[in-house]
Amino acid sequence: MALSDIAALQQLYAGKVQSPNLIKGSMSDASNPVTAPWVTMPDGGFPFNTPGVINTPAIAVGVWVDVINISVPNGFDGVIKRVVNRYNGQGFVDGSGTLIWRILRNGQAVRGYDSILSQLGDYGTGETQIRVGSGDLLQFQVQNVSLVSGGTQILCYFGGWYFPKKVV
Repeated sequence: MALSDIAALQQLYAGKVQSPNLIKGSMSDASNPVTAPWVTMPDGGFPFNTPGVINTPAIAVGVWVDVINISVPNGFDGVIKRVVNRYNGQGFVDGSGTLIWRILRNGQAVRGYDSILSQLGDYGTGETQIRVGSGDLLQFQVQNVSLVSGGTQILCYFGGWYFPKKVV
C-alpha cells in the first residue's frame, strides 16, 4: 500500500466515513489496521504494568541484579510505552555513575537503554516505545558501582500492552 493510500484512509477515518479497510462494524482506533498495534492498543490487546522493587544491592562493580524479569506471552507481541527507574535514598546524583540501570531483551541490551545513569520517568510519564516479540525475555537490571546502600530500594517499572501476533 502506497503512502498516499494510507493518507487517504486516515483522512476517511478522521472524517468518520466508513472505510472498507476498517473491521466491519467498528469505527474505533483499536480496530483500524492503518494504526500500528504498537501505537494504539488493538482489539484483543491487553495492558501490562510491571513494577519491581529490590533492596539496593551492595557495591559490586560488574555485577548486575535483576529488578524485573518477565517474558512476553507466546502468541503475542507487545510494546513497552513507559519506563521508570528510581532510587529512594540519599546521596545519589543523576549522571554520576554510582548506579547504572539497563534493559535487556533476550540477554542483549536494548539500544539507548544499555547504560542508564539517571532516574527516568514517573508512573504518569517516562514515555518510550520498545517493541517486543512473542517469547522475548525482558530484564530491567541495576548495578551499584559506589553507592552506600543501607535501607534503600531500587524501583523499576515497565508499562505497555501486548497484542495478538499477526500470523502471515
